[in-house]
Amino acid sequence: LCVDQDRGRLYVTDRTNSAVDIIDTNNDVWVDRVPGFVGLTGAGGLRGGPNGLLVTPDNFLWVADGNSLMQVADLNVVPPRISHTISIGSPTEGRADELAYDPFERIILVGSDVARPARVTFISADTYSVLGKIDFPDATGMEEPVWDTQLHRFLINVPATPSSYVAVI
Repeated sequence: LCVDQDRGRLYVTDRTNSAVDIIDTNNDVWVDRVPGFVGLTGAGGLRGGPNGLLVTPDNFLWVADGNSLMQVADLNVVPPRISHTISIGSPTEGRADELAYDPFERIILVGSDVARPARVTFISADTYSVLGKIDFPDATGMEEPVWDTQLHRFLINVPATPSSYVAVI
């Protein structure tokens, strides 16, 4: 789930309906649904999406989805709908997982926890293009990246063998 405090909206992933539900938190009412996500299973029966999500200041909803896809929904139109689909890997590598946003460079970082090796992908929030990737060959997954405003760096928990660590990017 994701909270947009400025707009008073709560976004909740709904894998059963392959959608993201939008709730008005000021009035406690369901507002709308963004459909069109992979859903419970992706390619080869791997867990699908929607999964991690965030809203950028220009009111676009970035959603990690199944089949190694990032979906971007334009919340400025009625009804809101997916406007961009970005592939970050092979569909058989499972879902795109959790994500974080650098508001200064307008870069989205998304983890691919099921891919082997596990990796993070950087996407431009302006051009919707993949900027680059970093593989983590020792990782057994990827967990919840965040943007640290003071450090101007992404931080991501990397479960690994023999010991887990926090990657600073």
